[in-house]
Amino acid sequence: MLEINQILQKGRYRVLAQNSQDGGQPSYQAFDNFSKSNVILQKVGEKEGFPASHGIAFANQLVQIKHDSLLNTYDFFSEINGQYLVSETLPGEPINKFIEQNESPTDLTDFIGWADQLLD
Repeated sequence: MLEINQILQKGRYRVLAQNSQDGGQPSYQAFDNFSKSNVILQKVGEKEGFPASHGIAFANQLVQIKHDSLLNTYDFFSEINGQYLVSETLPGEPINKFIEQNESPTDLTDFIGWADQLLD
C-alpha cells in the first residue's frame, strides 16, 4: 500500500490520498509534478489478468484510446510494490458518498436520469 506524500516514478508523482478500495486493487489521488495536475493512480496486478510481461504493451494501447465517455489514461509504470495506470480525475464525489450524505432516500427518477446520461 502506498503512503500519503510518497514519491513515485523518480519524483514525477506524489500520492495525496487513497480512494476507497471496495475489494479491488487500491487507487490513489496523486499530483503529477510534470504536468502540474491531479491524477488517479490505479494499481493493477496479475490476479486481475494483467500479467507483468504484457503490462507495457497493454498500457501503450490503452494510452492511445481517446473517447469523450472514457477517462483518459496518461501513463503506466512499475515500482517495486506494483504496476500502476495513471488516468485523469473527474470532478465531483462518488455516487456512494452522495447516497450516504443524502438524508432522504434518492428518488428512482434521479437514478434513471443518471443512467440515461451514462448510456448517452
